[in-house]
Amino acid sequence: MAILKTYKFYLKSLIKDPYYWFWAVFFMLFWLVMGAFIYGSTVTKDSLRGDLAKIIPPSTPIFESILEDMWNKSILHYTGSWYSCIALYSLSTIAMGLVYYIYYSTIPIRYLTKYSKASPIRFYMGLTLASLTTSLIAAGILVASTIIIYSYKFHELNKFILPRNPLGVFTVTITGGVFKFFFSTTLALLVVAMRKPRLLGMLSFVPFILSYAFGMYGLMAGGGLVHLSPFNIILLLAFHYYTESPIALNLRVVEMWRADPEVEKWFSKDLTIQLVDPAILWIILSLWILITAGISLILLRVQKGVSVEEIIS
Repeated sequence: MAILKTYKFYLKSLIKDPYYWFWAVFFMLFWLVMGAFIYGSTVTKDSLRGDLAKIIPPSTPIFESILEDMWNKSILHYTGSWYSCIALYSLSTIAMGLVYYIYYSTIPIRYLTKYSKASPIRFYMGLTLASLTTSLIAAGILVASTIIIYSYKFHELNKFILPRNPLGVFTVTITGGVFKFFFSTTLALLVVAMRKPRLLGMLSFVPFILSYAFGMYGLMAGGGLVHLSPFNIILLLAFHYYTESPIALNLRVVEMWRADPEVEKWFSKDLTIQLVDPAILWIILSLWILITAGISLILLRVQKGVSVEEIIS
């Protein structure tokens, strides 16, 4: 009962929060539009035709059919890369707000657990469910917007660029939301345990800063071990389920299309591709969740020794 009441309270609070709608949804829609009509201005069928002509003579009878297939795959991968980034950043902006929610929730928890049967674990379970629900709402809006915006850009809505595995896309969102919740909990309770309330504002930006730094590096600069960070795993899995493209650890996300078996034989003959099973990434992401959850539980016990005056001072 305590979980349900907490869930309803925080869900209503988050949905009514204008900062949530601006940063998690509308600001992300702005970047989706930028990706389609500004950065996507160089993604054209003519440029792809020129690249393909360097490999296959245009006079080849199957040239046009190969070009059409490559074009559909390239815009699917381009759309998937933008959605995966925006999904990661949307979860991060929700996590920024959660740091504040969790920090200030430590005060009422003291009284609720003292004068009622509610426990901190039940309280945070309700808050976790509320944050996951808002994450799914944001993901639903962003998926629908991505489909409409990029289908209009590349097909004028005559054909829709749909995610290949919608269930996988939303599953990644839920799992990424769980990680971001425990990460936010760790940061918020760390501020309480350190008795440094002035650090709250600075630490609240950590989820977004790390997501942007790791995400952009993996997207544009390179792969390798950076792809094993929880932020990059969320990005890679979202991209994988949107496009159903194989995941290569040694490629940038913008070059992940090269790992597609049908594309590889034309564009990646001389490239060594290190594929990774998505199940391995799920296992690593689960380990990150367990680590942050364990740290959160430790800090939850430590924060009991901090007075209310030290929290609000």
